Amino acid sequence: VVLEMERSKGLRNEVGHNNCFLNVCIQTLWHLPPFHLIFNDSVHHYHHQQQQQQQTTTSTTTPTTTTTTTTATTPTTSTTAASSSQGTRADCVFCALHVIFSNYKFSEARVLPPDALRMALDAAFRQQNRFKLGSLDDAAETLDAILEYIHECSIPRPEAGCSGCIAHKIFGMNIAEQVSCLRHGCKAQSEPLLQDSFSYYVNTVQLRHAAWEKPLFAFDELLNQVETQDVRECSNEKCKAPSPVSRAMLSE
Repeated sequence: VVLEMERSKGLRNEVGHNNCFLNVCIQTLWHLPPFHLIFNDSVHHYHHQQQQQQQTTTSTTTPTTTTTTTTATTPTTSTTAASSSQGTRADCVFCALHVIFSNYKFSEARVLPPDALRMALDAAFRQQNRFKLGSLDDAAETLDAILEYIHECSIPRPEAGCSGCIAHKIFGMNIAEQVSCLRHGCKAQSEPLLQDSFSYYVNTVQLRHAAWEKPLFAFDELLNQVETQDVRECSNEKCKAPSPVSRAMLSE
């Protein structure tokens, strides 16, 4: 009965709040037991307070004139350990998601507010002008941002590895991408490009078209069919022939 109550709870999306994209992300994470069970047990995390640091270079200096060039901003961090005994922070995405998951589990309300996470995203990404209150955003990009934030909260320092990171345990992928020329007399192969990612994007129009053409194909076969349509230039400067891209997911 308790499990059925958890599954049947919805998320509020009042007129003008435009929370539909965020609610999709929350429901995705909650209804994925390997994630939400580990996340619920992971109370201890780190608060990385991001501050914008402007890198300033003085190119010329005279007694009367100073020329200053401001380059792209780079986040610097100060770290604070957080636990359930310290309460939550309004600008912490990790804390906010814990609040919502607790409501899923313990609240008697049938419709839950996503406000805690909405406000935390607005505060955490304000300097990047992303996820502003009331604005619409892309659900896939939002999910990536949430997972990246959880990753940063799961490690003691930004430069630390992914060991112990909840987001990487469930969503982490290491993908190798390589362009292989099929032209006779060339057969060049590019250097493998390694990517650490939480998401793998597929063109849905191509996927639907492949499903229409191959109705008996399984989903993985349809993905492979779409992959064959990704073509790049051969890495050989003397060739440049259109060449297929192959991808492989590497084990940790």
